[in-house]
Amino acid sequence: MTEKQIIVSELNQVLNRAGKQLSNKIVKSGADLDSTILKIEKLAETLKGYSEDIDKAVKREALKK
Repeated sequence: MTEKQIIVSELNQVLNRAGKQLSNKIVKSGADLDSTILKIEKLAETLKGYSEDIDKAVKREALKK
């Protein structure tokens, strides 16, 4: 597997886990909604990190060619 494929695999595992957790979340109050929003924002930050890692991996792979 290439570095990019490994990162994408890890990313998909994170998304799958987060999706399951969010799909089981029931919002009953404003506090529940705030908590859910914070989790989604944290997930977005995590995804940005993976995006940067993928970009770096693609550049490294291009340099090897």
